[in-house]
Amino acid sequence: MSEDDLRKNVYSALKVFQDTLRLYRQQTGKSPDFLIDGASPAIPRELLEGCKVLPRREHILDDLPKGGIGVEVGTQAGLFARTLLDKTKPSKLYLLDLDYTPFRRHLVAAEIDAGTVITKEGSSWDLLEEFDDGYFDFAYIDAGHGYDMVTKDLAAAIRKVKKGGHIICNDFVVWSPLEAIPYGVHKAVTETIVANNFRVTHFAFHPYGYSDIAFLVD
Repeated sequence: MSEDDLRKNVYSALKVFQDTLRLYRQQTGKSPDFLIDGASPAIPRELLEGCKVLPRREHILDDLPKGGIGVEVGTQAGLFARTLLDKTKPSKLYLLDLDYTPFRRHLVAAEIDAGTVITKEGSSWDLLEEFDDGYFDFAYIDAGHGYDMVTKDLAAAIRKVKKGGHIICNDFVVWSPLEAIPYGVHKAVTETIVANNFRVTHFAFHPYGYSDIAFLVD
């Protein structure tokens, strides 16, 4: 099938989806909010004071401590793990993932061989529980994007990151436009921030809207 045929199929499916949502609103008189995980709470203004708004997620890393211990929760191909290494110069960087099939080991091979990068395979929240509380200087969370999965990752991460350390969450959205599936990241993260009065330190844009948000554990 040619790329043009694939494009036509995507647009055709999108039109059916849009028409069905329109019909749902007309017949029920309400929005199809079952497609997402419900409304996220508002983050209080005082928790946003001093928040840096940045062009891209890698700019958040400029403000992280150098030489610390970090964890990337969900590494996939390892592309951002390379960025984490280059930007934060960690003494240890743990990579946690359920499946290392797409992982490009050559990107961090030297650091793996040196013992700076340590890979662990399994459920992300279960793997986080293997570490002592307050062990990490920062955690970058980009594993499962469902609400329950993100909630579990955050619950573990806020105990495993030391006081004054950062948690950075990728894909801070309610909907993935390139996959047409709901993401629970936005709600899970805002609920965690509000429930714990965590101060938001950074917000970074993404060219397709998959923004990053960072907050302090205290």
